[in-house]
Amino acid sequence: MTVTLAAPRFTGSGLPETGVPAGGRATLTVTEVAANASASPSQKGLLLLYRDAAKREAQTIRPGEEHDDG
Repeated sequence: MTVTLAAPRFTGSGLPETGVPAGGRATLTVTEVAANASASPSQKGLLLLYRDAAKREAQTIRPGEEHDDG
């Protein structure tokens, strides 16, 4: 497994700096950084961590796949 932390294969943007309030919604834009694909070939997507979540602590995002919003 090869991942270079300074050269992520995917990045996320578009969320408010203060976070998304409980029960709120936001759009996360996932962008592939083509120049970093060889530096981090094992990175298949993003892992979202939900701070203070009661039911769901994390969610994986893999570009090109359908995702469950629930």
